[in-house]
Formats: sequence, structure tokens, C-alpha cells
Amino acid sequence: ALGPGDIPAEPARAEPGRDLPPEITAALCAHLDSLQPVEVRTATQIGIDTGRRPEDILNLPVDCLHHDTDGAVVLVYDNAKADRLDRRLPITRATAAVITAQQARVRARFPDTPIGELKLLPSPRRNPHGRRAITIAMLDGRHRAWARGLGLQHRDGTEFDPARLV
Repeated sequence: ALGPGDIPAEPARAEPGRDLPPEITAALCAHLDSLQPVEVRTATQIGIDTGRRPEDILNLPVDCLHHDTDGAVVLVYDNAKADRLDRRLPITRATAAVITAQQARVRARFPDTPIGELKLLPSPRRNPHGRRAITIAMLDGRHRAWARGLGLQHRDGTEFDPARLV
């Protein structure tokens, strides 16, 4: 028989979610073209489209796109946090186009570096061969400054608190 003491207590209410309101997310996506440099914009687009961690995105090699047996495009990445290497994530054609455009920019910028050594998102500084990716600090700093500079507002016209942008 079960008694009242056998029933678990109600879970404590968690802190509010960190999800952004839909209108803020839409505004950020509408202004992506103004996010610079292009490596930060590409990393942000990949993150939006795939939900991958920044660490996983920044470590992508330039040859990260493959095709499944049915011809669908997949993103091959390493989930470093869970130590799961060569994960295959189906992606949309739009996401594949973003990555393909970035691959072309990288190949044009570093034509003499073997493709197996290139990063998809190479650092623009002190990186003559394209082997080092942009840092999380650069991605975070540029993204945060860009988003705060947009003057985002809620539907009712009140200003969105930029401290919520993480």
C-alpha cells in the first residue's frame, strides 16, 4: 500500500526560462546581414539553424558538409562536451548554402593550405594559414555588441533589456 509519504513532493519552481520573446528573435534574424565579421554572422546562422553549441560550431573544419545515402546534406561535427565525435546532423538547404558560401570564402582566402587543415570559421587575425578558428570571446563580444546596438523593442514598444541577450 502507498501512503502520503510515498508520494514525491512537487518540484520547486525553476527560474524563468532564458528564451527570447518571438518578436526579439525575429528582429535579430531580420538584421543578421549587418552582423560583422562574416565569420561571426555565419557562426550565428549555423547556431540558429542547428541549435549546436558555440564550441561545436567554432571547431567545424571547412569540409564539414557530407551527404547521406539518400543524398540529403548533413553537418558532420564533434560534440566535444559529450565526447561524441563525427556526429551527423541533417540540415536544411538554406543552412547548407550558408556553409557552402563560407567554404568558398575560406578557400579563396587560403588557397595554399590543404583543405584538411582549414577551419570553417578562421580567425581574421594572426592566422596566415586558416588553421585557427575565431574564439568564443570574439563570437560573444561581436554578437553582443551588434544585438545591443539594434535597440530591440517588445511588441508594445517598450525597450528589451539587452542584459537578457546571452
